Amino acid sequence: MEPRAEIRRACHAMKKYGFHHMTVKAILKELLPAHNYNWELIENDDYTILLDAMFEWKNRNIKNLETAATVQAEHEKYKTQIEDLKLLLKATNEKYESSKIEWEQKELHLMSCIERVEEENLLMRKEANKLANLLKKTKEKEKEDDD
Repeated sequence: MEPRAEIRRACHAMKKYGFHHMTVKAILKELLPAHNYNWELIENDDYTILLDAMFEWKNRNIKNLETAATVQAEHEKYKTQIEDLKLLLKATNEKYESSKIEWEQKELHLMSCIERVEEENLLMRKEANKLANLLKKTKEKEKEDDD
């Protein structure tokens, strides 16, 4: 018997279970070598071996789809977390830059205050020196007047 006729019969038998002929052919490519191309084994009991292989394939695909859906959901969750972290990083950077500018302004103000205090100290030192000199001159004059 020609293999094409056997494949057609197998596809027709699986059609009532909702399997597409391309899927049946793909499963037969795996199943035939495993059974030494013995069509009688595959056709026995209304294609029980083929039907079992078809449902096993279907279950594997369902599990793969479930796994893919889980992976996709995790991917979306991680994607959302990444976006949240990016927003947090942006806000943190903005806050840092704002704080940095504020600290630089405070530092400039502090430096200005230090310069002002140093200038005041210098003026006070000069004034103290003038007073000390004036006191010295006054004492010298008093001494001269006493003599």
